Amino acid sequence: MIALKKQLHVKELFGRRRHQATLAFFSLTLIALLIAFTAGGAEAAIAKITSVKGAVIVNQAGNVSDVTAPGLALNDGDQLLTKEGEAQVTFNDGAILKMQPYTKAMIQERKETKGTIFKTKENARRLTCYTGKFWFKSGASKTKNYLQSPTAVAGLRGTDADFGFNPERMQTLLNMYSGQAAVIGNVIRGFFQNPGVSAAQKSQVYQNLEKAYAVTVETKKANENPALTQEQKTINTAAAKVEALQVVEQAAQILVQTNPDPVVKTQAQATSQVVTATITTVKIQEQVAKTEIIRQAAVQEVQKAQAAGDTQKAAEAQKVVQQATVAVRQEQQAARQAEQRVQQAVTLLAVGNVTAVAAQVQQVQQIEQRVQQQAQQVEQAAQQVVTTVATTLPTTIATTIATTVAATAETTAATTAATTTATTAATTAETTTTSVATTIPLPTSSTSSSTSSFATTTSPK
Repeated sequence: MIALKKQLHVKELFGRRRHQATLAFFSLTLIALLIAFTAGGAEAAIAKITSVKGAVIVNQAGNVSDVTAPGLALNDGDQLLTKEGEAQVTFNDGAILKMQPYTKAMIQERKETKGTIFKTKENARRLTCYTGKFWFKSGASKTKNYLQSPTAVAGLRGTDADFGFNPERMQTLLNMYSGQAAVIGNVIRGFFQNPGVSAAQKSQVYQNLEKAYAVTVETKKANENPALTQEQKTINTAAAKVEALQVVEQAAQILVQTNPDPVVKTQAQATSQVVTATITTVKIQEQVAKTEIIRQAAVQEVQKAQAAGDTQKAAEAQKVVQQATVAVRQEQQAARQAEQRVQQAVTLLAVGNVTAVAAQVQQVQQIEQRVQQQAQQVEQAAQQVVTTVATTLPTTIATTIATTVAATAETTAATTAATTTATTAATTAETTTTSVATTIPLPTSSTSSSTSSFATTTSPK
C-alpha cells in the first residue's frame, strides 16, 4: 500500500513537472510571437479608405497610385491628395478623417516619448494638412489626436473639428464642433472656407505629388515597351520611386523648418532620416541594374573580340565580365542589408525610439558608400575595353517628365488660377506619351495664437 502511494506520488510529481514544462514552452512561444508581432507592427495598417469620390492620389512610401475604390489599407506616414475629389479615411479605433477637394494630408500613428526626467510613451495620431481642408472625429481609443500644419499644432480634447491650411497666406485654420484644442502656433479659429484650388497651386508639396504621380503613370507606360530590358525597366521604376520619396522627404523637412512644436520637429526629422535611407536603398537597387547592363555589354565585347580573333581584347573584356559579375552579387547583398536597416529604422520610429533611428540610417549610408566605390571601379575598368559604355546606361523617363510637368504647372498657375493642376498633368501626360514611345525605350546617354472666434452650429457628419 505504501509502495503504491509512493508510485502515485511519483506519477503526480512527474505529471506536474510535465505540465509546468508544457506551460513554459507555450509561454516562451507566445512571447516569441508577441515579439515578432511587435517587430512587424510598423507595417501594420492603421486605417483604410472607406469612401472615395473623384480624383484621389495616395503616396505610400514612394509607391504612388490613384484611389478608385474604397478598401485601400493605409500605414503610418502615408500621404493623400484630393484633386476635384473627396476621400474618407476610417482608423482602426473608429476615428474618421474626411478630406475636401484640393487637399493634401499625411497620416501618422505611432508611439511618442513624453517627459524629460520621468519619460512615458503615449499612442499619438498626427494628421498634417499641407493645403486644403479636412474634418476629423476622434475614435474610441485613448490615442492622443493632433491636427497640425506647417505653422501650428492643435492637440484635441474633444471629438470633432474642421482643420485646414492656406499656403498662400500661411494660415492655419481650426473650427471646433465639440471639445477643446490646445494650440501651439498661430491659429485662426472659427468657420472657414476650403482654401481650394488656388491654394493647392501655391503648395509645392501638393504640386510635387501630382508631378510624381504623372512620372509614375508614364513610367509604367514606358515599361510596357517590349524593347526595354528588365534592367532598363528597373532603372526607370527606381527613378520614379525616388521622385515620389523626395515628396515625402520634402513634406517632413517643411515641418522641421517651420512648425513651432519641438515634438513635431523631432518626429519629422526622424521621418526624414528614414525616407532618406529608403531613397538610398532604392538607388542601390538601381545600381545593381546598371552594373548588370555593363556586365552584359562586356560579355558582348568578349564575343566580338573572339569573333575578330583579338585574343588580348577578349581577355581584357573577360576580366571586366568577372569583375562586374562579382560586383552585381555584392551589390545585391548590399541592397538586402540596406532594406533590413531601413525596416529596423521604421520599427524603431513606430515604437517611439527616434534617437536610435539615426544609427540605422548611418549604416545604410555606409553601405551605399561601399557600393558606389565598387561601381566606380567597374565602370572605369569597363571604359577601357567596352566601347559602348557611354551609351549603355539608359536615360530614365523620370527626368524628362518631371521637368516637363513642373514647367507646365508653373505656366498654368501663373496664367490662370481656375485651371487645375489635374488638367495640367493630364495635358502633359498626353503631350509626353508620343516622345516617350519614340525616345525613351532606346538608351541614348549616360545618366545617372488664435486671432478670432466664431460660433458654429452645424457639423459635417
